[in-house]
Amino acid sequence: MRDRGTGVGVVVLVAALGFVFTLRGAQPAKSALIDVTVHEGTSMSVGVSPDGRTLAIDMQGSIWTLPSSGGSATRITDLFNDARQPAWSPDGKTIAFFAYRDGGYDVWTVAPDGSNQRKLTWGPFDDREPIWSHDGNRIAFSSDRGDPLGSDYNIWTLDTRSGDLRQVTKNPADDYMPSWSPDDKEIAFASTRDDGQSVWAVNVADLSERKVATAGGRVDAPSWGPGGQIVYHVTTGGGRGAARKRHGAGGRRSKSRTSDGEDPL
Repeated sequence: MRDRGTGVGVVVLVAALGFVFTLRGAQPAKSALIDVTVHEGTSMSVGVSPDGRTLAIDMQGSIWTLPSSGGSATRITDLFNDARQPAWSPDGKTIAFFAYRDGGYDVWTVAPDGSNQRKLTWGPFDDREPIWSHDGNRIAFSSDRGDPLGSDYNIWTLDTRSGDLRQVTKNPADDYMPSWSPDDKEIAFASTRDDGQSVWAVNVADLSERKVATAGGRVDAPSWGPGGQIVYHVTTGGGRGAARKRHGAGGRRSKSRTSDGEDPL
């Protein structure tokens, strides 16, 4: 009985090996790699180095750098990180970005030459839109980590020295796209409050909030300038028109032009 079983096993093994050989023999030859040269792109985020010499961009799921005067781009993150929105540190030595790995988007950093890539946040959360404080000690970002159900976004800060996380907005609306004030005392942000048609700011010390500006359309990407003015993007008419508006430190709003040439103010 033992010899009989061994013989059956050999037959089965031979048959299995033959099947494997047949499958391997049926595999097509590997395709040759094709190089593709790209001269332009859309829906990309761009960060300018502090010295103005280098651009960091996100394209095809990776972070790339290239001279601001033009030239070839160099990929500095891998192909499988879905890296987005690069932001330079004030000293120009580090680029922050958010990327997807291990089940969620997290905040990462990498050196401009692609070395020392590090993950700064963890967990099954959606951490997005990192931006450095002017002193280089903190990164503000938007995240759904404050809600166990992960249903609303708030503004958080990360201390780059200690790794400590702090939630600075707690409104049930979505708060996103943070920008530090020139003195790092406030963070401006877009929000779904007021139907997404306003810019808000939070005091980092006492967490008090104030409405900075109200617009006639969806507000995105507020950015604080060195003189205390805030520039933000407004989309109106179901996406058919767009405007750039500036809210001055003294509460004044300057005029700009929409994409269709009309004055939005």
